[in-house]
Amino acid sequence: MSIQFQKVLKLVGISILTLMFVSGCKTVSLNNYCDLYEPVYSRATDRQELRDNINRNNAVYLELCIKDDE
Repeated sequence: MSIQFQKVLKLVGISILTLMFVSGCKTVSLNNYCDLYEPVYSRATDRQELRDNINRNNAVYLELCIKDDE
Protein backbone atom coordinates (compact mmCIF):
# COMPACT_ATOMS: atom_id res chain seq x y z
CA MET A 1 0.00 0.00 0.00
CA SER A 2 1.18 3.48 -0.74
CA ILE A 3 1.76 5.90 2.11
CA GLN A 4 -0.83 8.31 0.73
CA PHE A 5 -3.49 5.56 0.63
CA GLN A 6 -2.66 4.60 4.22
CA LYS A 7 -3.09 8.22 5.32
CA VAL A 8 -6.45 8.48 3.57
CA LEU A 9 -7.58 5.18 5.09
CA LYS A 10 -6.50 6.34 8.54
CA LEU A 11 -8.35 9.65 8.09
CA VAL A 12 -11.52 7.85 7.00
CA GLY A 13 -11.30 5.50 9.98
CA ILE A 14 -10.82 8.37 12.43
CA SER A 15 -13.72 10.25 10.85
CA ILE A 16 -16.04 7.26 11.16
CA LEU A 17 -15.07 6.67 14.79
CA THR A 18 -15.57 10.35 15.58
CA LEU A 19 -19.05 10.37 14.04
CA MET A 20 -19.98 7.21 15.92
CA PHE A 21 -18.80 8.72 19.20
CA VAL A 22 -20.58 12.03 18.67
CA SER A 23 -23.91 10.54 17.57
CA GLY A 24 -23.88 7.79 20.24
CA CYS A 25 -26.98 6.89 22.22
CA LYS A 26 -29.26 9.81 22.78
CA THR A 27 -32.33 9.81 24.94
CA VAL A 28 -35.48 11.74 24.23
CA SER A 29 -37.46 12.79 27.24
CA LEU A 30 -41.20 12.24 27.35
CA ASN A 31 -41.84 15.98 27.45
CA ASN A 32 -39.87 16.57 24.26
CA TYR A 33 -41.80 13.84 22.43
CA CYS A 34 -45.13 15.30 23.46
CA ASP A 35 -44.04 18.80 22.45
CA LEU A 36 -42.83 17.65 19.03
CA TYR A 37 -45.31 15.03 17.89
CA GLU A 38 -48.55 16.02 16.22
CA PRO A 39 -51.22 13.42 15.55
CA VAL A 40 -51.54 12.37 11.92
CA TYR A 41 -54.85 11.76 10.22
CA SER A 42 -55.44 9.28 7.42
CA ARG A 43 -57.55 9.61 4.31
CA ALA A 44 -59.89 7.10 2.77
CA THR A 45 -57.49 6.74 -0.17
CA ASP A 46 -54.55 5.68 2.06
CA ARG A 47 -53.48 2.05 1.97
CA GLN A 48 -54.46 -0.06 4.98
CA GLU A 49 -50.82 -0.55 5.96
CA LEU A 50 -50.33 3.22 6.17
CA ARG A 51 -53.53 3.67 8.17
CA ASP A 52 -52.37 0.96 10.61
CA ASN A 53 -49.04 2.75 11.10
CA ILE A 54 -50.79 6.07 11.65
CA ASN A 55 -53.09 4.50 14.22
CA ARG A 56 -50.17 2.92 16.10
CA ASN A 57 -48.26 6.21 16.23
CA ASN A 58 -51.32 8.13 17.35
CA ALA A 59 -52.04 5.49 20.03
CA VAL A 60 -48.56 6.04 21.48
CA TYR A 61 -49.17 9.79 21.49
CA LEU A 62 -52.51 9.37 23.25
CA GLU A 63 -51.05 7.02 25.84
CA LEU A 64 -47.99 9.14 26.66
CA CYS A 65 -49.15 12.69 26.16
CA ILE A 66 -52.89 12.96 26.81
CA LYS A 67 -53.71 12.84 30.49
CA ASP A 68 -57.18 11.70 31.58
CA ASP A 69 -58.87 13.84 34.21
CA GLU A 70 -60.13 10.96 36.29
